[in-house]
Amino acid sequence: LVIDSSAKTVRQLQLDRDTMTQVQVYGVLGNETGTAWMQLCLSHGFGSTPRQNNQNAVDAVRGFLHDIPIDGFITFRLDAIGVINDALGGVTVTLEDDFTAYDPAMTEGLTLTLNAAQAEIFTRFRMEVGDGTNESRMARQRSFVSAAAAQLKARLEAEPDYLGTLFDQLTNVMTTDLSRNWMIREANAAFRYAVLPAEVLPGEH
Repeated sequence: LVIDSSAKTVRQLQLDRDTMTQVQVYGVLGNETGTAWMQLCLSHGFGSTPRQNNQNAVDAVRGFLHDIPIDGFITFRLDAIGVINDALGGVTVTLEDDFTAYDPAMTEGLTLTLNAAQAEIFTRFRMEVGDGTNESRMARQRSFVSAAAAQLKARLEAEPDYLGTLFDQLTNVMTTDLSRNWMIREANAAFRYAVLPAEVLPGEH
């Protein structure tokens, strides 16, 4: 995310996990052994703690984006998908693919308010869904985030202090180097900014 207080916009860049780039590699003793050309998603596998895993991913993204400054990171465990979904009362999406291989209720064309398990199916699963590609899964992730953001904004209109409550619900399923106060302050400042559609980079699989 890029929060621009001058233009009053929030821009989103979604990077494909299969993006090829230079990643810092570490030896068994935790020593740097140089970089290797590999999938961006593999950068998170290097490190002995969640914070080190995340920092290595941040460094890989920074290098890929020509050393652009990155002020902080927030990462979520996979079960955070359901936590976020339920905290918002269930995210409502339209199913453009058939998910009945995983849940008989998730039929193509249906507009559905997802439960926690369905939210994870919608955003994570890709085998036996549509064309099965990560590219299609990324499109579903964008639609989920867009719907969740709209529901969060509506919640904040009614309950301005809700951000603190949401942060506390996510504490056990996220890792970040940003403080609670900083995130709440920035989110409140950007609350009425224009959130632009997520951008993706061109490329071939």
